[in-house]
Amino acid sequence: MGGSPSIAPLYPFPPYEYHRSRMVTCFLEGAALGDVLPDGLQLPESPSRAVVFADYPDTTIGPYREVVVLISAEREGTPGMFCPLIYVDSDAALCAGREIWGFPKKLAHIEFEQEGDEVRAQLVRAGIELLSLSGSIEQRVDPTAFAALGALPLYNRKLIPGVAAKEADVDRLTQVHLEIVTHEATTGTGLLRAAGEAATVVGELTKITLLATVVDSVLPAGEDLS
Repeated sequence: MGGSPSIAPLYPFPPYEYHRSRMVTCFLEGAALGDVLPDGLQLPESPSRAVVFADYPDTTIGPYREVVVLISAEREGTPGMFCPLIYVDSDAALCAGREIWGFPKKLAHIEFEQEGDEVRAQLVRAGIELLSLSGSIEQRVDPTAFAALGALPLYNRKLIPGVAAKEADVDRLTQVHLEIVTHEATTGTGLLRAAGEAATVVGELTKITLLATVVDSVLPAGEDLS
């Protein structure tokens, strides 16, 4: 596993199963404010972004919460989503995500609450509130309506510095396809505030449409595209 503990490993090999996860996906139009795509990926003609707040109560590597920032990207004409920022509150989820698939995970404090039709979420790292969501759920929709979005490949730049700290030991493009079954889905609207590194991708203040879902999913092994 390359740098992972050889005694009492922190995480097992994939696939990882997730049961009855609660997720709120915030949809934003337009490209990221900064140039964040790695070599091998291109912006589509109509770029978009998304921020996903997730609560995983039952997974292969234990319960945890996560916030994912995604931007649309293409590789050789194949559409997908690239992950420039992602945060978790579990060391096992952080290390597995980085070391296996190349997700650029960081530890953070994540709040995620849904009371009735109101949704609130917050991401704080190193004392800075990077993301804050306030929204309301308005309409129940067909759970299969967004199946095509969940089927898109997730692209990552797997970057591991060399021991001499002068060049990378690993710098590769990866992809993984999630397997998602959506049990419940509702749509709504809200307001997303961002600061610090999150604002460079999301913008500081954005009105958004949102999709709240309850899903089962499987995160399988990925693929090296380099």
